[in-house]
Amino acid sequence: MKTTALLMRMALLAGAASCHSAYQTIPYAQSAALKTKLPFIKEYAKGPKTVFVYGSYHTNDSTDAEGKDIERNLAAFRPDIILYEGDYIGVEASRNASLSTYFEMGLARWWAAKHAVKELNLEPPAQGKYRFLQKKFATDQIMLAAILGQNTLFIKQHTRSEFEQLFPSLIKDFEREGLRLTDEQKALPHFYAAYAAFYNKPFDPATFDYETVEIKFTKTVLNKINQTSARYRDQFMLARIDSCLRVHNRVYVQVGGRHALVWQPALQRLVAAR
Repeated sequence: MKTTALLMRMALLAGAASCHSAYQTIPYAQSAALKTKLPFIKEYAKGPKTVFVYGSYHTNDSTDAEGKDIERNLAAFRPDIILYEGDYIGVEASRNASLSTYFEMGLARWWAAKHAVKELNLEPPAQGKYRFLQKKFATDQIMLAAILGQNTLFIKQHTRSEFEQLFPSLIKDFEREGLRLTDEQKALPHFYAAYAAFYNKPFDPATFDYETVEIKFTKTVLNKINQTSARYRDQFMLARIDSCLRVHNRVYVQVGGRHALVWQPALQRLVAAR
């Protein structure tokens, strides 16, 4: 009962803070108060219409128990369509290769291909997201928030030299997605300078504080940027779920656990309206 009451209070706060949004969600900064351990799994149903949300913790360990749990839930739910978070998610020849390369989202796509189930990316066009962010925040800060926030696990698991090998592909992603950068901003020395100016110390994977970018914290403006980006994405993703539910009865959603947590009020209303 306490959790339900807290959820209701958060939903009301979300509505007051973002009345322009079509789908009301819990503010990310308040989601930590739910103290929910990931994965967060929840099913929303009314009549034949069901949305099954698997809110995962991100892992690319093919031996992690979460992977087997995702497969068990997919087999038990028998989805008409699988929706997944993340751009550039591919399908490899094997289950383990798909998971190790593209994390649990890759596993969901691999399972869909193996079982001939329709699947669809939930992400909005990146160009619109970055145009939205650049109206509100400095470009160097957006770059820091995106690189550090989207690659936290890689940074924690790899060395500085390995990060440097990855960096050109990150810049190519920005170019492809429409984040407007100068030639200077595309260079690795500029990233290091921007990092040092923001954190007052050189970039070092061993000392990087992931809480400064993770969306459930409020330590820095980088948290705020990633929260703003996530809210923008949430509205598009929830609209896509809504649209899919109009033509499919059993909709499976593979998404990061923090999204799944804050979506609860929206999905409860969305499915109840069927």
